[in-house]
Amino acid sequence: MAEGDPEPTTWAALVFTPADGQGAAVFEDERFPGHIAFLNQMDEAGYLVAAGPMMDEDGAGMTILRLSGEGRLDEIERLARTDASVSSGLFDVTVRPWQVFFAPGVVD
Repeated sequence: MAEGDPEPTTWAALVFTPADGQGAAVFEDERFPGHIAFLNQMDEAGYLVAAGPMMDEDGAGMTILRLSGEGRLDEIERLARTDASVSSGLFDVTVRPWQVFFAPGVVD
């Protein structure tokens, strides 16, 4: 890596969908606070870029994670499975690798 080049980064979109067809009711489910705890953990670790519900599908949402270093997708997948709302069956999660070309401070 040449001086001035951005640090290698692994980006991923975590797409959460209600596992049992609850739709928007997931936000009232007793398991939902586990999802908020996961997002707080990702924020505290410095991985969280953004998170929120999708406007076109009740109960679905997306979280963007950014980890320094290349090839950390396995770690992101492991982290996604630690979300209590996933392990308890409230949400299914799909981890989608993302190659970012344009973002503040990112040049690829």
